[in-house]
Amino acid sequence: MEIPKRNEVIVLLQEFKATNPWQGKIIERKEKFIFLHKKLNELFGKNVKLDFDIPTRFRRWTNSGNSEWDRVENKIILRGRLSVVTYIHEYFHALDFNQTDAQKGATELFKEVFPEKYEKLLNRMGMLIKEWFVFKH
Repeated sequence: MEIPKRNEVIVLLQEFKATNPWQGKIIERKEKFIFLHKKLNELFGKNVKLDFDIPTRFRRWTNSGNSEWDRVENKIILRGRLSVVTYIHEYFHALDFNQTDAQKGATELFKEVFPEKYEKLLNRMGMLIKEWFVFKH
């Protein structure tokens, strides 16, 4: 599977990584995702919208599994928690990647740009999850 504009996407993800997207209040973290989203839209000449359905208080057991790309609205909706790999996955759907390629592409980019985070995750049927989530559910 080939990722379009791969090198440019990696540069944007490295800039995003430098903002430490896991740090800050929810509103600050959303702003970091919005910045990345704007840059990806510019890179790909897209007008994909971004919306959030994120709890205002962090809950450790929350996951991002109900996030989606709404084809009709041309909108990514991040639900549950702000997940970098989920966001990349959903953006790939907006680029017309099928489910398998969106999973593979998102995992590949995440592993390359965020290797220290990737090492702490388990790959379960193509989904990257934290170990505590496996034992909690």
